[in-house]
Amino acid sequence: MFGKRLINAGVAVDVSPFAFYELDSNVLDSSGNGYNGTATDITYAAGNFNNAAVFNGTSSFIDTPIDTELQTSVFSYSAWFKSTTTDSTPRHILARYGLSSNAVFFAWHKGSTSTIELGFYAAAGNFQQTFSGVSSNTWYNLTVSLDGADIKVYINGTLTTPSSTVGTMVAVRASTSVPILIGKLNLYTIWNWQGQIQKVRIYDYALDAAQALAIYNN
Repeated sequence: MFGKRLINAGVAVDVSPFAFYELDSNVLDSSGNGYNGTATDITYAAGNFNNAAVFNGTSSFIDTPIDTELQTSVFSYSAWFKSTTTDSTPRHILARYGLSSNAVFFAWHKGSTSTIELGFYAAAGNFQQTFSGVSSNTWYNLTVSLDGADIKVYINGTLTTPSSTVGTMVAVRASTSVPILIGKLNLYTIWNWQGQIQKVRIYDYALDAAQALAIYNN
């Protein structure tokens, strides 16, 4: 892991990603760990920071080689995103989806209700949380930290309370050999992201509040 320090209110905070996809003009992993992605029908346009990846809502997605890695219930992820649709389709920002009793996690945005929904599924049960007030055509930062059965969600660097919760959080393990995808749900040809995504960070540890805020501020 390559160390990285971000500045938060003048104080350096250690935030070392397992993989980091800036998506400013390519799908390379900037962490130095070599998890370069593979792009399908991705273009680039001005984003919140420099350029950002553009997803067409039908065929665009990014496949990462992170599949047998992160077989754990302790990880985090973060992404900047902007949806450009107000339809009722759940558009996936990030997902890892297996079959049957294999575990799954996903984050989607639904433009018609201005909500983000997070899901963690496992053989022991399913858990979903919904977060309101996330509009289309606006840039947001989403950071999700999972530490066993403890989940913390930060929107624009602020710990956020869900508007609804279904199920009880269980310790989650991702299924073997199922890759993490950006802008798509594995095994499905629907629900692809429509809009832009950039600065996708994946961590092999749980982020704390200071780290989540540092990511947002940088």
